[in-house]
Amino acid sequence: MRRGEVVVLFLAAANRDPGVFAHPDDVDPQRRRGVHVAFGRGAHACLGASLAASQLRAVLTAMSGSGLSLTAAAAPVFDLTATLRGPHSLPVFVR
Repeated sequence: MRRGEVVVLFLAAANRDPGVFAHPDDVDPQRRRGVHVAFGRGAHACLGASLAASQLRAVLTAMSGSGLSLTAAAAPVFDLTATLRGPHSLPVFVR
């Protein structure tokens, strides 16, 4: 970038750089903390980030000890927006 150039921040590309993430399309609960911007940082940090992480951890822990498993039933369908990226639907089988 050079001084005076216009820079466009494309949020849909956040956390998707294969040079930073070996498998950016995979859900990886063990992914190193602090290298992604999913919950924002600084003044824009998500106030519910720690609660969301705790809830997800509790659900995954409970599932791992229950004998239940999730398997993808079909490919995820993503919302087609210019600014954000996220699944619209992700069908799964529960066994």
